[in-house]
Amino acid sequence: NIAFLSLPGFDLESLQDADINIGSWPEYAEQPLAPFMKLMLAAKGSLKNDIETLEDIDLLDLEDAEPEVLQAVERVAWGVKELIYDLMVNGPMMIIKSVTMSSEMTDEEASDLVSALPFEVVRSTSLKWFPNLIDELERHKAGEILPTELTPDDDEATTEAEAAPEEPVKKTEFKANFKSWMQFGGWRDQDFDLLYRPTKHADRFLKVWISTTASASSGSLGDLARPLFDFLTDRRSAGKCAKCHSVDEAPDKTLTVNWTAKKPLGKFKDVTVFSHDKHNAILQKDGCNSCHVEAENGKYLDSFKDMNAATFSSNFMPLKKETCTQCHRDETKLGTCVTCHNYHFGNVSLVEAMSSIKEK
Repeated sequence: NIAFLSLPGFDLESLQDADINIGSWPEYAEQPLAPFMKLMLAAKGSLKNDIETLEDIDLLDLEDAEPEVLQAVERVAWGVKELIYDLMVNGPMMIIKSVTMSSEMTDEEASDLVSALPFEVVRSTSLKWFPNLIDELERHKAGEILPTELTPDDDEATTEAEAAPEEPVKKTEFKANFKSWMQFGGWRDQDFDLLYRPTKHADRFLKVWISTTASASSGSLGDLARPLFDFLTDRRSAGKCAKCHSVDEAPDKTLTVNWTAKKPLGKFKDVTVFSHDKHNAILQKDGCNSCHVEAENGKYLDSFKDMNAATFSSNFMPLKKETCTQCHRDETKLGTCVTCHNYHFGNVSLVEAMSSIKEK
């Protein structure tokens, strides 16, 4: 699962002692400031420096924090509340507008950034985190100081506020099997995270966020977009996209994800013609190893670390001519040159070639 909206935890008692006022905040929120939240908060511009200030700070231990750190916490806390409010009032479009770094993004790609983010899930999540969010923000914007208050867990608040009735009413409780529900992907609220689980190969939400943060890695938000890109392409991340799709880095730090295989450009033709499909029908018991011999000390995976396509290293030994001539020889009538090679190769257009001949 991917934590899209994640509520950071703060050392609330230290904030109270330092007279840092962030209003009500869930007592049991303990998450760090997640990559998605960092990017969406920094997209407004005013919180970018504060997020950098808090980069290496343990937000659950602020007892000895410097004044500038505490002030950054205060601004980020209100920024989180405003982000949740904006999402509720203005819908997913506010996310698209704030974090879209490409002016060429299509409407389809933009919608994939939020992947049909369900209103009811966002609404119930925000109400659980901040029951009095609208009232708090209106009072804060009006200049009223709202002291930091610890919001207890719902179960704890209910236990303290209500005495047990003389004749307890039996309640029907549906124990949802979230693992079963989430196996098909989608959105789920868990504790202080709004989670997204990719639905299938080429999941559109995951793919467009990877592509967006890749192109944004060289922009003004690059120092926050790149960590989110690294998070989404980590070998342990949901989807494990980067396990197969390599990444190239340009000199300006822009990243390009190779979503599709290499294809010939325009009229270019290679010298050699080869089709795996035709050869799969005659594979021997060794399968691919019938032709391909694995290199003992191949550094295939290592060649991807520098994100430079020029340093590619195969994990197979180069094919030998003898491997092909086991079948392609005069005796089998598969030995003609054009069986394996293009007669015309390079940047060739047969139409143009024939036209020049006719003119002569």
